[in-house]
Amino acid sequence: MKKVLMVYVILGVLISSGLVFADDVPSPPHRFKGYVFDENNNHAADDTNVSGLINNVYYNTTVKNGKYGYPIETEEFLVEGEEGDLIYFFVDGVSTQQTAVFEVGGLNIDFSSNLNFSMEKTHAITPENDAIDVERPPSELSVYVFDAEQDTLDVYLKWRTHEEQWVLLTSFSGVTNGIYSYIPPYENDWIWGNTQYIWSIHVNDGTSWTNETYTYTTGGSRYDVNNDNKVNFQDAGLAWIHRTSEVPYDGLYDVNQDGKVNFQDAGLTWINRD
Repeated sequence: MKKVLMVYVILGVLISSGLVFADDVPSPPHRFKGYVFDENNNHAADDTNVSGLINNVYYNTTVKNGKYGYPIETEEFLVEGEEGDLIYFFVDGVSTQQTAVFEVGGLNIDFSSNLNFSMEKTHAITPENDAIDVERPPSELSVYVFDAEQDTLDVYLKWRTHEEQWVLLTSFSGVTNGIYSYIPPYENDWIWGNTQYIWSIHVNDGTSWTNETYTYTTGGSRYDVNNDNKVNFQDAGLAWIHRTSEVPYDGLYDVNQDGKVNFQDAGLTWINRD
């Protein structure tokens, strides 16, 4: 009877300590290693910082002999996250404009950060500047903002309307370095096909301003006014229904952009049907 009792006691200790629960085991991190180059395409100096930003958490390592993440020469570079999360990479606090998708237990041998592509401290992430064939509307407008002095920042995102008026989309006050975004609504102003959109970022650190302007061009056809990826009688009909003699002006249907919607727009839409 004593032997049976002892078995029960040991089992109880194991269960109460949580050692038998697989859910307590953390997911394996994603490991990165590679080379880092300076602006002259030479190996970066020892102790150059390499960091990965994921879900607003930074993971850091340093360079040794031009390499990072090699266990023999330097420490492993391990990033923790959830499957599918996006990782942004920086060298000495400057964005490399390179990203990777987190994979549980992933190993990326060939990833390298080249500062030839890393000198912009404030830049568009989504969509990338001058991107083409962008969905309507884009999933988001996002920028990475960096201030070397780590000052508190005020960030403003603006958009130039089709009437060439700048309007404020959103703002962030008293923030620090990071990614700031705006999600465009699914509204007529944001779904014009084959159209260049212009937006901007304005950052104030309490002393000076940084202002950058970006563009992207939507995919599809300007005549696809209902945004279903085809041009047919429905688009022509919508243009006719929205003629300015009957309803207030809506630029989406003004496909020839002459300041009014009439039979010409409906006719052009029909002529350019698929």
